[in-house]
Formats: sequence, structure tokens, C-alpha cells
Amino acid sequence: MTNLDGSTEPTQHQRTVLIIDRIDGRTDTYQQLLQQGELSYQVLAQLYDGPIFDLCQSQPIDGILLESHHLDSRSFDLVQHLRAQLHHQCPPIIVIGENDVDGAIQAMRLGAIDYLCRGGLTAARLQQALDAAIADAHPATYPRPQDRDRFLAVGSDLQAIAGFDGYFRWVSPTFEQVLGWTTAEMTDRPWVDFIHPDDVAPSIAAADTLLSGSEILAFENRYRHRDGTYRWLRWRCQMDIEQQVSYGTAVDISALKQSEAALDNSNDDLVEQSHVFDAMLSTISDFVYLFERQGRFVFANQPLLDLWGLSLEDVVGKNFFDLNYPEALAAKHQREIEQVFTTGQPVTDETPYTSPAGISGVYEYIFTPLTDARGSVQAVVGSTRNITERQRTEAALRESEERFRLMANTVPEVIWITDAAGRVEFVNQQWRNYTGADCEPTSAVEALISCVHPDDVTMTLNQFNRALESGSQFKTEHRIRSEAGFYHWFLIQAEPYRNPQTGSIERWFGTLVDIHDRKLAEAALSASEAKYRSLFNSMDEGFCILQMIFDEQDRPVDYRYIETNPVFERQSGLVNALGKTIRQLVPNIEPFWFDIYGQVALTGDPMRFEDHAQSMGRWFNVNAFRVGAPYERKVAVLFQDVTGAKEAEARLHRAAKLDAFRVTLANALRVVSDPIEVQATACRLIGAELNASRVYYYEYSEATLTGTVHDDYRQADAPSMVGVYQFDDFSTVHTLLRTGHPLLLADVANTTMLTPAEQVRFKALGIDALVAIPLVKDYQLVAVFSVAQATPRDWTALEISLIHETAERTWAAVERAQAEARLSKSEAQFRMLVTTSSDTLYRMSADWSEMYNLVGRSFLRRALLHE
Repeated sequence: MTNLDGSTEPTQHQRTVLIIDRIDGRTDTYQQLLQQGELSYQVLAQLYDGPIFDLCQSQPIDGILLESHHLDSRSFDLVQHLRAQLHHQCPPIIVIGENDVDGAIQAMRLGAIDYLCRGGLTAARLQQALDAAIADAHPATYPRPQDRDRFLAVGSDLQAIAGFDGYFRWVSPTFEQVLGWTTAEMTDRPWVDFIHPDDVAPSIAAADTLLSGSEILAFENRYRHRDGTYRWLRWRCQMDIEQQVSYGTAVDISALKQSEAALDNSNDDLVEQSHVFDAMLSTISDFVYLFERQGRFVFANQPLLDLWGLSLEDVVGKNFFDLNYPEALAAKHQREIEQVFTTGQPVTDETPYTSPAGISGVYEYIFTPLTDARGSVQAVVGSTRNITERQRTEAALRESEERFRLMANTVPEVIWITDAAGRVEFVNQQWRNYTGADCEPTSAVEALISCVHPDDVTMTLNQFNRALESGSQFKTEHRIRSEAGFYHWFLIQAEPYRNPQTGSIERWFGTLVDIHDRKLAEAALSASEAKYRSLFNSMDEGFCILQMIFDEQDRPVDYRYIETNPVFERQSGLVNALGKTIRQLVPNIEPFWFDIYGQVALTGDPMRFEDHAQSMGRWFNVNAFRVGAPYERKVAVLFQDVTGAKEAEARLHRAAKLDAFRVTLANALRVVSDPIEVQATACRLIGAELNASRVYYYEYSEATLTGTVHDDYRQADAPSMVGVYQFDDFSTVHTLLRTGHPLLLADVANTTMLTPAEQVRFKALGIDALVAIPLVKDYQLVAVFSVAQATPRDWTALEISLIHETAERTWAAVERAQAEARLSKSEAQFRMLVTTSSDTLYRMSADWSEMYNLVGRSFLRRALLHE
């Protein structure tokens, strides 16, 4: 290799830099970057596979710039080989790559002295990195004191000179930028004062090693920042015995340490997952495996290891190149893995492959992204299946299809096959024999237009399109013109063939059967049906005929409306039902309708019943009976919408039930005079009526923000609620109730109305569902009536209304009882005052004409009133 100016030897004061890349042509770029500085550089270049070792041994190389490329591990392997082959003579290696933390960590671990990002590389950054690397590798070439100080002062790394007495003699200004300490502070105290306590002993041991004669010592420790945190520093030091000082340079690797920790954790997670995958996936015949970011295997299940004849330890950490895959196939897989990491989308393909053990086959594979919670791709999961046998099967299927064609041409019916879109793939010889057509039609539409009676084309085409769209069986009748020009009726039937894996329709298989004689017989019956049709159309009840649809196990799964009378739509609410299935009209129809009509179709036993079609929002009175031959499986249904009558009946029942409870509640509260007994009676009655777990009435005090429960109703296993409760524990409930809004909770554990703490407190009280009715009088909450359930419960409108009315009646009864109690107490106090007083007490008549002695009942007339 030569210099740019044609010379082969470096000039005086020139540094020689070797550029290593997998492609040629970068020499000019680096020469331009390096010639902008004060120092002179000679730039050499070599490819990955060039005579690098010979060049490094044949002439002095001051530094190596190694270009690294994504998904190509050869650059990292080269770092490791250079360090292993050249040992201490290896020039300092600076790896240049993408902004890849994992790549930087790997490069530094393998022996690179620095890692530069290609995207942000500048002349100043490159020269600075080379200066530091070369100076670090050859510290003895530093000039003596004044030049050394000048060089260290302008360096970008942390640089220091320490004496044998344990103090820094000098530190570069970068220390203050990285650690916050000034130069005076750093040199005023022993350097061990700045070191993390756990790193003091190893750092002192490193200093002792340096004193014992080690030329250059590299180690790491943590230095305390002025703010109390710690920074990781990576040191390279050299001792000057004559000057009794050590020279050191350091790099802040705190971010690198964090990245290493994150990478270690990620690797640990992947290793743990690999054990789980190994246990779970080694029992299946498919090959299952996992890749990391560089396309290296993290896991492979046992069937794949058996194919390679390797152990898991032989495979982990290697890529397809390392496993001796063909160069083109390995490169293709590496690109596909990178594509999954980049796009987050799976990649699917198939390829032939022969294993090292000589096992050959065709393999279908898929690479799928494995993402974290943020959607970032963390790894790629692969699955491979041997499809050699499947391909043989497909070949056998093609042979079978040929045999099918031969047999299809011998049957008397017309047999046809179309693809999912209705394009004709096959029609047997009988079609040509009947129609005289020279070739197969290209599509079902073409066949309809060319041969089907013009009056039947639209109907047939509509039904066939509906079958294509719905995927259901296609069956119809139409007239087809013969070669002689006359028309015969044919029954056309078709069944969809679905892909076993995806369930999607791939083909339609159909037949055409000549039913002309049957159609003539049916025409002869049309006259006798006129009377039936007149009656059919004049009925007030809804009437329809259903074609029952059964599955392979002969279970009814649907039915199609094949006939309806004029009032059918009004009675059923179904519009344009003719020709459609009930699942098309009412997708969520209850299955019991299939069971009932299916039983009638199979047994022939008629059924009369009344039931509720919740999916249709109607009640029906139904009379169902079989019509036609048993094999036709048709059911006639005579029905009437009785929803109005049912709703009226339900309203009457609810009203009667509510009235009965009102009477019971009123009678019970009327005879109770004690307020607490009033509360207990009301709680007991509503609790028994609603079968509630507990009912309680608490009086609310605005002054103390407390609720007092004097008595409650509860089921036998429920604890009593009697006591005083602080509303601070139920602030959300308190706020809602004070505004007069009821609290309705169907499931305490699954509601957003309560805080988690309130949910826990309700659960502790055995309450999973609750209706709480606030009693607000004169704009102030005075009491709350609560009905609770120990399990979740959907409260009905009737139940809530009943609780609300009971709450109001309870409050009124409590108020009445409390008023009577206050009046009774007042009268008793008054009488006690009268009987115990020493004075004579009188009571004045209403017109002030008489004054009665309260004791002797005598009276005095006041003459003054008569003057």
C-alpha cells in the first residue's frame, strides 16, 4: 500500500493510521479529515481479508480505524484476532460504526480502545480520539513537563498526574466538567477520598500493581461527583519512577455501564426464556428458534439441533454463516431477520436445504417479531416446517384430480367446478353433450347468459352471488337450452370447499340434474293450490315455511324462509325474509328455536308453545308442524305476536306486587312508635322482599360527618352493621349522596365510581352490590337507606323504585315516631312541673273568660272582661 503522494515511507513527525474496511475507497475521506489538524498523518488501507497482520508487523502502525457494518460480525472478530495475534504490539484500535450501544459494548469488550459513531464523525472528533488512543498506548513518548502539561490541559479525556504520596499533583480541566470538583479541590485531598467505598481497596491494589513495575495498567472505579452521585471511570495509567509520579487518563463510562447492565439483564431474560422454550418446544416436530439483534441464535429446539447434529451450546451465539449454511441462503436469512427487526412485520418463505448430516428437504419458514410492552422488537422468533411430504402429496393430488376428471365424464349429471370468484375450472363432458358447446365457459356468468333461459338468468345469478358472498350452499332451479333448442328444467346445487387451515372458500363443486319431468308434475298441482293460496293470503296470523339446515352431525343450525304470507312481516318484524336464513336476518337468534323446529322436522311431531325471542324483542304464540316429505325437512309455522299482551300482563304483575308490598309496609309501620323499631321493620320487610344480604338505615350528622346505624336486617351469615361510621372513609360516596343522587353499584370490585380504598372497605363489610338512597330534607342530607348484596347483582328498575319508595316511607315514619316521642316527653315534663310546683298554676280558657286551677279545677271569673 502507498501514501496519497506516492511515497511508501512516513515522513518525520508523521503518524501512520491503517484503515480496515470490507470495501475499498474510504482512504480519501479519512485523509481529508486528518489533514485538517496540526499533526501529519500517513493513511494506509486494507480490506478485511487483506494481509493485515503482515502489514502491522512489517512497519510501525500508530493506530487502526476499523469500519464496522451492521449484521456483519467480521469486524468484531477482526478486533479479537488482532489483539490475540499481536498482543502488546497491537496498535490501538478505534471501531467506527452506527449509533449502536450493543455494538460499542462488544467492541470495547473485545479490545477496541474507542468506538466512534459514523454519522457524527468530524475532523476534530477523529483527531481527538486518535491522539488519546495513541498517547494511551505509548505514554512514554510524552514530552517532558511543560509540553506534557500543555498537551494534557487541552485533551478531551480526564487526565491526571498523581504522586506517590496519594495526592493528585495535577488534573486536567475536564475533571471539573465531569465530576464538578475544581482542580484545587481535587489536588487538596487524597484521591481515595473521591472513590466509592467499595472501590477503594481495588484501586489501592491497582496502584500497588503499578508501583511493582507494570508498564501500563488499565482498571475501572467509581468517583464521587460533587452532587453526591458516582461516575464510572475507565483508567489507563503508567508509572514514572524517576519523577515518582504516575500518569493516568480516564474516560467516563457511566452510560456504557448502564448499557452493559441493561444488556446483561436482556441476555439473562433471553437465556431464561430459552430454557422455557426448550422445555415447551422440544416436543414438537417443527423447528422453533430465536434470534437476537445481530442475527445470532439464542435458542433452537431439539428437532432443529437433531437436524444439524449439534448441541444447544454449539449453536447459541452463532449465525447462519457460522453454521456453514450456503453463502446465498445465509445472506438471505440475515437480510430477512434484519427486515423483521426494522419493519416489525413477519417474513415467510420456503427453501430447499441439506443438513450437515445429509438430510435433504424443502422447508417452509416464518420469522416473526417478538416485541416488548412498547412495541419495540426485542428478538425474532422463527418456525420452520418440512414440507417435502406435502409437496409429494400435492403431486399425488394432481394425479388424483386427473382420475377425477376421467370419472366425472362418465356420470349422467353435469358436474362443474369454479374458483371462489365463480370462474369455471372444470365442467364434464355431459355439459357439451347437452348444450352442444365446443368448449368450457370461462365463468358461471357466461354459462348463464349463453344457455340459461332469459327469464331465469337474473334469479340464478343473484342466488349464486349470495352464495359466493355468504359461503352457504347454493341451490336453485332454472331452464337450460339444449343443442336442439328446447329448454329443460335443471336442479343446480353447489357446495363450497374451504381451506382446512384458513377456513376461506377456495372452490365451488356443483351438479346439474335434469328435473324437467318433476317440474311438469308440479305444474299440474298448481291449480289445486289456488284455494290453499287464497286461505294463506287472508290469514291474520303470520305464516311461513322453513327449510331447516343441519350440520354434519345432523344438528339443526339454521333455517331459511322459503314461503311467507302477507302478514308475516307485521307479525314477525322481519323484512324481506324470503330466501334468507334466520341467522342472516337475526345473527344473535337464540339456539332453542333451531332445536324446536329441528325436532319437528326430524320427528314429525307438531309443537304448540309460547316463548320469548329476546333477540327480536318479541313474544310469540307458535304452532309448528312438518310439511312435505320427511327428507325435505321443512317446517310450517303459524304464529302470532303476543308481545303487547305479555307486556301488559307483566305491568299488571309488577303493579300488583308493588301495591302489595306498599300495603304490607304501611300496615307494619303504622303500628310502630319507636324510631329505631321503625327502621328495623322497614329494613326487614324490604330485605325479605328482595332477598338481600343486608339492609340498613343510618342517620347522618352533618356536624360530625358520621352515620349511625341503630338496627339492621341481615342474613344469618352476615355480620351486623350497627355502629357509627366515619364518612372520611367513603369520601366519594359521601360527596354523591350529599347532592341527593342515589348510589347504584352492580359490582363493587368492577366500578370506576369508587376509589380502590373504598372498594376494599366495602368488601370488608361483605358488600359486593349496593343501592343507597339519600334522604335530603331542606337541602341537607339527614339519612341514607341502603340495600346490599354479598355478591354482584344487576338491580332492576322495579327493585330500585321499591327501595326508593321504602326509603321515603321509612324516613316519614321515623320523623312521625320521633315527633310523637318528643311530644310525649314534653307533656311528661310539663306535668311533672305542675305537680311539683309550690305555686298555684292556672290555665286560661280560650276566650279569657275563665281561669281554671290546674289542681282543684275551680275557676275564677274575671270581671274585667265584662266591664
